[in-house]
Amino acid sequence: MSKTRSTIQDEKYRIPAMAILVGICCLLRYYFHRVLGIEVVFSHFFYIPIILAAVWWKRKGLVVAVFLALLLVISPHVRLGLDWSDVNGLARAALLIVVGTTVSILSERAKRAEDRLREHAENLERMVDERTKDLRRERDYTRHLIESSPDLQMTLDVTGRIMDVNEAFEKIVGKSREEVIGTSIYGYLPQEEIEKVMAEVLERGKVRNVELTGDVPGRGTLICNLSGTVFTTPEGEVGIYLSGRDVTEQKRREQELREREVQIAHASRLSSLGEMAAGMAHEINQPLTIISTAAEGILRNMRKDRFDMSLLPQDMQDVLDNVKRIDRLITHVRAFCPPARGVGIRRARTGAG
Repeated sequence: MSKTRSTIQDEKYRIPAMAILVGICCLLRYYFHRVLGIEVVFSHFFYIPIILAAVWWKRKGLVVAVFLALLLVISPHVRLGLDWSDVNGLARAALLIVVGTTVSILSERAKRAEDRLREHAENLERMVDERTKDLRRERDYTRHLIESSPDLQMTLDVTGRIMDVNEAFEKIVGKSREEVIGTSIYGYLPQEEIEKVMAEVLERGKVRNVELTGDVPGRGTLICNLSGTVFTTPEGEVGIYLSGRDVTEQKRREQELREREVQIAHASRLSSLGEMAAGMAHEINQPLTIISTAAEGILRNMRKDRFDMSLLPQDMQDVLDNVKRIDRLITHVRAFCPPARGVGIRRARTGAG
């Protein structure tokens, strides 16, 4: 729209300017031909309006060239009629038309080339704008995915300087993104552990699920599974991308679950042992009865002075065999229900209850 208005505005000045130039040509024709009698010098001025008309209006501007050519040929013979033998005048008139035609053709070609260039430039500008918008949307979408991820993510240089982090990392260390960018990662994660991970990433190109355990200032113990890879920045520098999942709570729950399972298993064995006690009571009571009977018989005979020393070895052997039998039963019970590691009997009973 602005180009159309500009063209209309220019057209308002071109027509009056061309009229003035053509009028000057007519005056020069009269003055030089009638007054001074010179035929050549003044006609050189004709090229100015002819070229301008061809540039401004392309082939439509040939009207000016034809008019001035006719003026050049006809004006000397207005009274006597047209003299076709005036080769010099005809040649100059033809040259004016040729110049006008040539300039108009070149102007049209230049205009078409300009239009094509403008169209290509507009298309290119539109494509650049669309691509820029697409890249901006992709960048915003990628940033949204990174920020919404529950895993901590960070980019580091090879010295451990933080280049960028996401919101999950901010929550873990208790600082904003602006505060941590440019600082060392060793101030937030255990240096020895993170150095090992970085060295492995730089050596192998990537790592997967490396467990890192350490104390984070202001938080306490942190356990996370780290994965990392090497990347190149737009400036050509090597960087390290690390992504880690905080599994501290998961590990704590797993430990509690293992302890609970141990307690339940121990309590279950104690319960089974209680059920076995009734059946084992008979097994234990039988050798105890034999031992008790043998001991009572020995004491009774000794009190009545009827003790037979020849029978003592056999009685003692019976006692010893039954003691061993009881010992085997107790060993079997202990093997069936060993005490839980790190869990006392009282705690096991509490857990079972």
